[in-house]
Amino acid sequence: MNPFYRTLFLITSCSYAIFSPSSRSKIRITRSEYDRLLPGVFLNDTIMEFYLRYLLTNMLDENLRDEVHMFNSFFFEQLSKDPVDAGLERVKSWTSKVDIFSKSFVFVPINEKKVQS
Repeated sequence: MNPFYRTLFLITSCSYAIFSPSSRSKIRITRSEYDRLLPGVFLNDTIMEFYLRYLLTNMLDENLRDEVHMFNSFFFEQLSKDPVDAGLERVKSWTSKVDIFSKSFVFVPINEKKVQS
């Protein structure tokens, strides 16, 4: 069974599920987060990260994965907090283990509803 659908099945039959493409990157999805997939409901950071990580792990060719770096939506939130000039210090640890300038694609997802509030 496809990992995406297996995770969704687990959520419908219990209170939460964990998506783990690798042991260091687990995403816990609760039943209330699963309910955010209903029409007219805003997605949250966890659902966004789950789907982006799923796409990266399962939909991209293995050779292309090394060319992509994907931050989660918390990265932009930290980067854009006031004072903005301190943003680099707040996200320095997020970029310490990866050379983002060697990547062909760098994704920074933005949860717009969260940023506006």
